[in-house]
Amino acid sequence: MCGILCTITSNKCGSNDLSGYKESKRSTLLKRRGPDRTSSSNLLDMSWNFYFEGHVLWMQGCKVVAQPAADEFGNILLWNGDIFGGKYKKASDDVGDTAALLRALAENTPAGICGTFSEVIGPWSVIYWNESRKTLWFGRDPLGRHSLLWFRNTSSITITSVTERSHSDDYLEVPAFGLFSLDFSATDPDALPIPTLHQWSHRPSELAFGIDESSGQLPGNYDVNHFNFSNVEETIKSQIDFGNLFLKVVGESQYLSIENISILPPNEALEVVRKSWVDVDVRLETFLKLLNESIKTRVKTQPGLCKNCIKDVGSTVEIDVHCTHPKVCVLFSGGIDSTVLALLVDHFVPENESIDLLNVAFAKERSSGFPHNLENSENTSGTSKKEKRKKNPRKETSIIHPAEHSFDDVPDRITGKQAVAELAVLRPNRIWNFVEIDVSVAELNEVRQDFISDLIHPLKTVLDDSLGCAMWFAARGFGTLHSIRGANGVEAFSIKESYTSPARVAILGNGADEQLGGYSRHRSALEDGGWPQLASEMSRQVRNLPARNMGRDDRICSDHGRQPRFPFLDEAVVSYLSSLAPWEKVVAQAKMPRRGSSSKLKTQLTLKPGVGDKALLRLLALQLGLRNVCTFPKRAMQFGTRVAKLESTGKEKASDVCQRLVSS
Repeated sequence: MCGILCTITSNKCGSNDLSGYKESKRSTLLKRRGPDRTSSSNLLDMSWNFYFEGHVLWMQGCKVVAQPAADEFGNILLWNGDIFGGKYKKASDDVGDTAALLRALAENTPAGICGTFSEVIGPWSVIYWNESRKTLWFGRDPLGRHSLLWFRNTSSITITSVTERSHSDDYLEVPAFGLFSLDFSATDPDALPIPTLHQWSHRPSELAFGIDESSGQLPGNYDVNHFNFSNVEETIKSQIDFGNLFLKVVGESQYLSIENISILPPNEALEVVRKSWVDVDVRLETFLKLLNESIKTRVKTQPGLCKNCIKDVGSTVEIDVHCTHPKVCVLFSGGIDSTVLALLVDHFVPENESIDLLNVAFAKERSSGFPHNLENSENTSGTSKKEKRKKNPRKETSIIHPAEHSFDDVPDRITGKQAVAELAVLRPNRIWNFVEIDVSVAELNEVRQDFISDLIHPLKTVLDDSLGCAMWFAARGFGTLHSIRGANGVEAFSIKESYTSPARVAILGNGADEQLGGYSRHRSALEDGGWPQLASEMSRQVRNLPARNMGRDDRICSDHGRQPRFPFLDEAVVSYLSSLAPWEKVVAQAKMPRRGSSSKLKTQLTLKPGVGDKALLRLLALQLGLRNVCTFPKRAMQFGTRVAKLESTGKEKASDVCQRLVSS
């Protein structure tokens, strides 16, 4: 992950000497994203001053490539991305993706530049100056997986990965509609050019910009006036095939009809679904293959050094440093998404290295101590607390008597312990570092004011605040360490009071709910309008990913000098899931109206909580051996971590402007 910045000012505004800016908060935020190398350069061209600044997190190639990177033709590249596949993958493995891309872009026409980016597989945001045509290019990948913001007034433009919150500058997220270009060779030297959009090919004309016909607004509160949408040029071929995602779905016959399935326990119901669901084994085989390849790429594409050891190496891997510390962490709630990812990550990490599982919880009071035996965190499927105490008695000295608001009864803490115990059974030779990250209200308030409010900006809703705060503390990776290994899943050792994950790669489960039908809105859509309405809702959710949360989550996670990577949003995974009809990803059973009733057939998305929703992923988890986790119901992060409602004194809606963000 890198922090990139370009500022353009008119010569009439005076000098473009930004040496004082390097000490600003924005520069600090950029450097936190890219701690391995910092560089800057100035360009004076006609009536405009250009300032480029880059902060590099070294992830590809045999040595650090400083940014901004320039070639012999005067082209300048600021690249915040990963080339995970495609035409330039081999070159990026050798010299790094920044150098490989700069070579590919050299002396290209506009159509050639668009063609180059159409060949890139992986997440990215970019700023590129094409010297021969006096044109500045900028944009994000089709899913908007990396952040890019911009601000424009009559005499200047700023494009940046992140910025400090300000009451005067109205920054916006750059839409992930395609690439934008600013042509500075225009006849009027005093007027800032308006961006031209080179849109992604996967956006049909009626969906091109997602503009709401009634309000004229773009998703994410984009300002239509900032972009010259009437000037749309070359269409860029996308590496993502959205297949059936944008098509209208017809048909009402794709329901399971299994007698008495609703009375079965969730595990048994899933077993029955697997036997009854048409072609599900073929889908599971393909899904697992693609997800494995996605995770392999995201785990292995890095220098092979933790945050501590990379400081000893400097700027090249030619120095021999044997690092066996954790290099990969998983933001881990214990839910189905993060647990499946953790289990698959295990396949691609050397057995002598541990994997960090970062589990965050919020509470108003802190309990003292923690359980040393994870056997007491077994899944609860109808077993009472009294029965569990009989089955697994604890010594009095290890019992925790939590306060009313303790960390130990936070939902994600409970499921996290249950899930890591199951992982330890399935992978007994792996050391799983379960990191309990406990956050008090006082610490939350302090860090929100210092960092989080800036990172969430320009978003500002109550939901943005809750999710942003939870993710920031989780991604920080600072907490109490429980190292777990053993065939019975209960051996705990090397417990420390304080631990910070040294991993440079963070694996996140973004995109699973949107693509696989995990939200309550999906359930409501299917019940109200059948498969066509569910298909429409899933399409909307995927289309809005860049505007809703991807830029925010990138800014939040990258603030700790870790690279967030999203296996469910790999191009091949998204293309495959988009090719499936909604009834091939979720399971529904039609509830027939009573005899003599005039009511219509009613659709039930979830046969039982934790069965029908995200059924394809649940069956994959069951196939992998996660017999407990596979039926865990969906729980939103803000409620699972209990950050929601922690500070509110009144009734807040998720869509309300969060006063804690705008006033901090």
